[in-house]
Amino acid sequence: MLNYILYGFGIGTVSTFIYAILNNSNPYEDNTMDYSKIFCIIMFVSILILFITSGGSSSQSVAHIGGASLPPKSFNNSPPF
Repeated sequence: MLNYILYGFGIGTVSTFIYAILNNSNPYEDNTMDYSKIFCIIMFVSILILFITSGGSSSQSVAHIGGASLPPKSFNNSPPF
């Protein structure tokens, strides 16, 4: 879970800096609150997406056949006529 938070923090930071550089319309206006809101939204959404796409936990959902051996397959090799 800490991994998702760190990735989300990085994604939010980079995205907010890119947004601030591209949308710097008035350099004399203090936009700290706007940028912090954007950072929090991007961080929350990125953590949510990372958590959902990873499966929610570190365990893998692969079906394993326990020690039982499967019977050998026999094919019918004779022609139908």
